[in-house]
Amino acid sequence: MNITMSLAYLLYNAARIIIVCRLGSLFFSEERFDKKCRRLLILSYIIINSFVYILTDNPNINLLVNLIMYIIFTFSYYGTVFHRLFSFIAGYIINMLCEGGVYFVVLNFSLPKEQTMLLSFLSIDVVFFIIEEILRFVFKRDLYDDIELKYKIFLLIIPFGSLYVCKIILDSYNVSAMIISAIVILLMINVSVFFILMLVTNAYKRLHEQDMINREYKYYKEQLRMIQENNEKVASTRHDYKNHSLTVKSYIHEGDLKKAEEYIDEFVKNISCTSNIVKSGNKIVDNIFNYKLGRLSDINMNIDITIPDELFIPDYDVSILIGNLLDNALNALQKTEEKTLEVSIKYKLKALHIRFSNSYSGEIIKKGNRFITTKKDKRNHGYGIKNIEEVVNKYGGNIDYIIDNGIFTVKILICNTISQI
Repeated sequence: MNITMSLAYLLYNAARIIIVCRLGSLFFSEERFDKKCRRLLILSYIIINSFVYILTDNPNINLLVNLIMYIIFTFSYYGTVFHRLFSFIAGYIINMLCEGGVYFVVLNFSLPKEQTMLLSFLSIDVVFFIIEEILRFVFKRDLYDDIELKYKIFLLIIPFGSLYVCKIILDSYNVSAMIISAIVILLMINVSVFFILMLVTNAYKRLHEQDMINREYKYYKEQLRMIQENNEKVASTRHDYKNHSLTVKSYIHEGDLKKAEEYIDEFVKNISCTSNIVKSGNKIVDNIFNYKLGRLSDINMNIDITIPDELFIPDYDVSILIGNLLDNALNALQKTEEKTLEVSIKYKLKALHIRFSNSYSGEIIKKGNRFITTKKDKRNHGYGIKNIEEVVNKYGGNIDYIIDNGIFTVKILICNTISQI
């Protein structure tokens, strides 16, 4: 290959690397480095790849260098090894599809060899860029997160095996329209497999998430029912307070102090299920706090709630929002020696201001802007924060997480755009 064609190939290769990296970014939702660092990594990728091409035209060495440099580039994003390998294979397959399709068309033109190669280089980059933009518009990278490792390994075998078959075909036969079309069909089968997998995984994930959300709803619905029953029980007990007092007085009058003590213990047991830690006037919020905190005595609590009897948010969503916030805080406090909980819920300036702060110990795993559950069963946990965020987003609110000196704080602001209170 002469100097002109070599330069043309280097330019084509540089454009291909940029498109591959842009395509690969679709598989990673959270950025680790800023755009400047990523651009430096891409520039390094192009320089090293071009330098290796100048030294040797061995396709195996070039493929290995491409893989290494691409994996290094992907570390500018948060992701797993599977995501890094999968994105490389996806980009490589799509690039080969573009090359095969373009060669299939260009081979039918009666052009000199150099013109054929120049036209191919330009056409491949254009087609590759168009496909990358289309995929950027429709693709969602989180569809493969929940696939088990053994199936991920199996999925990687499919494209690697197909690429190996393509290499054998190209090494064994002269390049012709029939050979190129066979390779294109083989690679299209790969794309179809992953497209079908994407649809199936997406459907499964939606069903699983909906099932978990329905479980959460049923949990809080049942919890509200239990709280209401408990309140009715306490109200009934207080209503009969005079009768209980007369009974205890009669035991004392008869000198049967043991029975009087047993009766008082039973009475205290019945009314201690729900305490009056919170008295804001909003029955839903008061019931949730009093029910969950009533039997806890080892927590240093500071609860400040000033809200109207009825909020502009339906009781159902209030239960999900406050219940999950309190559950998350109490779960974190179970693992700490110094148990501190501070809660502030206020309605002012036509907005609901919520602030939960609790001490914690251990590691908080944060991936980008998302918090990852530390429980072993990650598939069936981690929905608490998600449900909180869904309620907040439902009413156009904002949520902030603050981690500072062993204190985890959640701040929520939801403006009342529905009615004037």
